Amino acid sequence: MKTKVVIIGGGPAGLSASLYLSRAGIHHIVLEKGEFGGNILEAINIRNYPGIKEISGRKFIENLRAQLNEFNIDFIRTTVKEIKKKDRSFIISTKRQGDIESEKIIIATGSRPVEGDIFIHNYVNTSFCALCDGNNFKGKDISVIGAGNNGVDSAIYLSNIVNSVKVFTDKDKADADIYSYEKAKSIKNIEFYFNYRARDIYEDRIEFDTDKGKEIVKTHGVFIYTGFKPNTEIFKGLIDMEDGYILVDNNEMTNVEGIYAAGDCTRHSKGQLITSISQGASAAISVGKVFRKCIN
Repeated sequence: MKTKVVIIGGGPAGLSASLYLSRAGIHHIVLEKGEFGGNILEAINIRNYPGIKEISGRKFIENLRAQLNEFNIDFIRTTVKEIKKKDRSFIISTKRQGDIESEKIIIATGSRPVEGDIFIHNYVNTSFCALCDGNNFKGKDISVIGAGNNGVDSAIYLSNIVNSVKVFTDKDKADADIYSYEKAKSIKNIEFYFNYRARDIYEDRIEFDTDKGKEIVKTHGVFIYTGFKPNTEIFKGLIDMEDGYILVDNNEMTNVEGIYAAGDCTRHSKGQLITSISQGASAAISVGKVFRKCIN
């Protein structure tokens, strides 16, 4: 199979790149090993995307996919195993689709949630997605680790399902925007705990380091929102990276001519939906210029 461009990753950056390539008439294939949409599918409320007052991550992706349905795009569910240079093109080896030859590549593999320095002894009652697993804890007392937007929005969502929510952060204040934080504070069954550094998670308890020493908190379940790690292991040795994040220039191109990257897998990612969309578009525009196409 041959194509002009292969987009690896079907999250916001990859789908944005696909839209711009489609409008330019550049044939391409989008490869995604999981569900098209990526981490944003788990976003309960998006309130900071210009022009949209409020929308769930899943609905946002549904709208974007509907827009893409106007074009004849090959969306393929498969895992990329290896990438090799071949003359002026690349060979992308996949698990289910075999080898694909492409002139250009846009990497948009995103990132995945991680537990950081927390040691999880038992994953039975531990989750990274309130939207996915919240109903499993109906009427229970649960804990959220992390007070950024994801953690606080998840606490708000869970407050309607569980008996109580305790939100812990290792900082002296919440990182969430003031709107989400004030809303969470106004909900009676949500409590915030600051300067609590989670160290160990067991099936029924969390062990914290606090300013007053070690503290054990009993809980029926834990939702972790402590950060993300880029999905870039497969590209090690192929392109330049820093701490696992792909390095790109102002045109979203890596140090290897013909390979571009966009979204949360890149070093200059801001971890925001709008920047992932923007970088995906930027990468596609750069590719389009190489092919001497005009993207409107």
